[in-house]
Amino acid sequence: MIDKLQAAEYRFDELTQKLTDPEVLGNSAAYRKTATEHSELEELVTVYRAYKEAVKEREEAKEMLSGQLEEEFRELVKEEFHNKTEEIAQLEEKLKIMLIPKDPNDSKNVIVEIRSGTGGEEAALFGAVLFRMYSKYAEKNNWKIETACVISHRRFYPKRRKTMDFQTSLKQKTAEIVVCKVHG
Repeated sequence: MIDKLQAAEYRFDELTQKLTDPEVLGNSAAYRKTATEHSELEELVTVYRAYKEAVKEREEAKEMLSGQLEEEFRELVKEEFHNKTEEIAQLEEKLKIMLIPKDPNDSKNVIVEIRSGTGGEEAALFGAVLFRMYSKYAEKNNWKIETACVISHRRFYPKRRKTMDFQTSLKQKTAEIVVCKVHG
């Protein structure tokens, strides 16, 4: 893990140098590519540098604890040592998550089409429930939702319209819907 982090830090510093190079500044495509890679590594390198600083401070506290200290100061140093140990554990977990390779489709838009298949009204109701579920999930993740087109195939029978309990009808009939996901 440390090797990967050191390589990322080295690459980040290399990209920082490239961003000031007149050749890169003159070529908009090269500049955009370099700036994008630089910004992708920035958070990882920032957390890694905080991790290195915390390890250094913990080692300094450990050295101080091995020497002669007054009791009150020893307690402060012990507390600092334990705080840095907890901070290091948290930063390690964050770094492990950040080192997971990103999916190339993460930055792309997604079009999700929900339509009812066989099952008539029950399938349409299930599609509506599924749409609400995806919408709430998107809201939870702070994603933008746009409804492109809503087509309704409802038929109204003014005099002989019967109401059906959704749960009961699921047990009696099969409701099928189709979900299509297209990366845009």
